[in-house]
Amino acid sequence: MDEQVIQQAKVISREIVKKEFPEEEEYFDFLFDLTIQEIKELEPGKEAEFLREMRAVHPELVLGYTPIIIIITVQFLGEFTYRSLKKNEIKDEIAKKAVEIVENKNEQQKISIISDYLIEYLEKKEKNQ
Repeated sequence: MDEQVIQQAKVISREIVKKEFPEEEEYFDFLFDLTIQEIKELEPGKEAEFLREMRAVHPELVLGYTPIIIIITVQFLGEFTYRSLKKNEIKDEIAKKAVEIVENKNEQQKISIISDYLIEYLEKKEKNQ
């Protein structure tokens, strides 16, 4: 994962949190730094375990959606950049990832909004190329 993907993920994740979960915005930078350090070394499929551990250590900060948004955004930007994930596959893949990471159906639906932001970002990026 290169620095460009990380910075893109930060911009997109921040926008999602600001617009969709504004009550979590003040902790964004702390949670992004904490999350990104860990997911750089995270084995695929260990995201749910990582979130449980993170919530145990920082329950006052991590009970919201921000870490989930960061993890999924980073993963999908990486997938799109390095593994040729097609834009039309993003919604379904994010929905699958949400089910893997989050047990609660309401939370799964709330974080599915990530796909709209990623698709919008990728469309803007295509126009600028």
